[in-house]
Amino acid sequence: MLTVNWPMFFGLIAVCYLAINIVFALLYLAGGNCIENARPGSFFDVFFFSVQTMASIGYGAMYPVTSYANIIVTIEALVGLMALAMATGLMFARFSRPTARVIFSRRAVITPHNGVPTLMFRTANERDNRILEAQLRVSLLRYEVMHPPIARPPCRHRLSDR
Repeated sequence: MLTVNWPMFFGLIAVCYLAINIVFALLYLAGGNCIENARPGSFFDVFFFSVQTMASIGYGAMYPVTSYANIIVTIEALVGLMALAMATGLMFARFSRPTARVIFSRRAVITPHNGVPTLMFRTANERDNRILEAQLRVSLLRYEVMHPPIARPPCRHRLSDR
């Protein structure tokens, strides 16, 4: 959830919100006529009752009338608070997560390192923060002049990180 783009993030939050409300609506349906003024067997009535409960909006015409419904309401209120806290925490983590701005040297050199010709270049972090669990992937693009000119697919060269 921390690495997906913003539309996907909000989409996942919305899907989780709907899924939780659907689960609780099904629990209210399983309780029979446990919600006052909800039409018997109406999924939409108990779904919107679930939305009111989770959002702590307060009850209007519909309210729990059985012990079963009150227990489900209590559990849903707790789940709603925890879900709101998690969503808020995830959003805060997304805003506060530093991103590295790494720059590379303009020139690379091939020099012996432990007796092996080694490609070396410098990297630096432009920000004043620490980079944790950094990973680097290097691609080598090599142009070859062929006679006669032919189309040649790019080839991969494994570069060791040691």
